[in-house]
Amino acid sequence: MRSPSTSASPVSETPVSAGGVRVTVPATSANLGPGFDAMGLAVDVCNVADFAFDGDGVHVEVAGEGEGTLPTGASNLVAASFLDCLRRLGVPEPAGVRIRCVNHIPQSGGLGSSAAAVVQGAAAALVLRGGGHTPDQIFELAAALEGHPDNAAPAVYGGATIAYRSGESQHPGRPIPRAQVDTSVRIAALPVLPEIRCAVLVPDFAVPTERARAAQPDVVPLADAIFNATRTALLTRALTAAPELLFEATADRLHQPYRASLMPPTASLVRALRTAGFAAFVSGAGPTAMVLFPESREATLRGVLSRTLDAHWRTLFPAVRAGGATVEPRL
Repeated sequence: MRSPSTSASPVSETPVSAGGVRVTVPATSANLGPGFDAMGLAVDVCNVADFAFDGDGVHVEVAGEGEGTLPTGASNLVAASFLDCLRRLGVPEPAGVRIRCVNHIPQSGGLGSSAAAVVQGAAAALVLRGGGHTPDQIFELAAALEGHPDNAAPAVYGGATIAYRSGESQHPGRPIPRAQVDTSVRIAALPVLPEIRCAVLVPDFAVPTERARAAQPDVVPLADAIFNATRTALLTRALTAAPELLFEATADRLHQPYRASLMPPTASLVRALRTAGFAAFVSGAGPTAMVLFPESREATLRGVLSRTLDAHWRTLFPAVRAGGATVEPRL
């Protein structure tokens, strides 16, 4: 896979000893309403993984989100991604690796927890290989594993990103074979206005991404495709220059209507917030919802949420994260 072209300003590479590394990766929201499988946004809620290359076997410790439920051996997604990337790079596995994960990204919620794990594994594998671990290298590996780079791109580069495939060769209307997904992935970065804020609304239930994808039809009406094309174009303007367009720009007809039956509370919340004039949408495959809004409307939104949400929801107001994944020596 060729290196992705990007106008982003990725974090500079940090020399890291092969003795251990810390990889911090932000949460991401994909789709952003109409940008299905293309657009993504990094927010300042992060997972941290400390890798120590010593001992025997693979041992994972999980604190925070997923504690007590996520695997603690080689099947943990962080560890599995690390081992998979080593094989792809032709690097021998170390005799032992200990990974301590401190997770703040909700699991299976539409905030890119899987992409974060894959990026962590890819970055650690590149460190162990030696010879460089630039953002482009991390993204190349992570996109190959993840299959859907709309989450991997903002996780690595930060900010808002558009993932696309250059040199389109697949036939229209036919799914792309998974083995070919990573052959021509590119990303373009969008400079998000500093006054744009986000609210993340996390319910107390999960919807597996596989179920959400299975609800998606292979063919959609032409009118809906045109609707989403115009809204996606409008969203690039709203994020970079005109936040007053966020409400119109986050409308969608391609994925949220088909998935609503899998997450009725989320669908109901998004409708209520949009009725109140806020740019609400399902984050990724859900069931988390997100609202993008100009800073001047935060107090009003908080008031609406206080009257709308019950004990089944938790609310976060993270900043848009301008930077993406960071790689540094393990403390």
